[in-house]
Amino acid sequence: LRKNIPIIMEQQVIFLGGLIQCTEITEAHTEEMGVSALNALGRNNAAILANHGAIICGKSLDHAVRFSIILEKLAKVYWGAFNFGPILING
Repeated sequence: LRKNIPIIMEQQVIFLGGLIQCTEITEAHTEEMGVSALNALGRNNAAILANHGAIICGKSLDHAVRFSIILEKLAKVYWGAFNFGPILING
C-alpha cells in the first residue's frame, strides 16, 4: 500500500511506539535509504521501507522478533480494513 499505518491497536503504541511510518521509495543499499529509514523510524521500534519490507528495533533479538510478529498482525488488520473500505453510518 505504501502508506503509514495509523494507530489501530494497543500493542502498536505499547511495543512499537505508535504510528508506523512508511518511507518513500528509495534505491536499496544507499545512504538515501538509510536516512529515509532513520527518519521513518524516529523514536519508534518499527517502520516500513517502501518496496523493501520492515525495519524493527528491540533491546534484544527476542524483543525484535516479538515486535516483528506484532507488526505483521497489525499490517494484516490494516490491509484488510483498508481494502474493505469505510462503512458510512447514517445517524
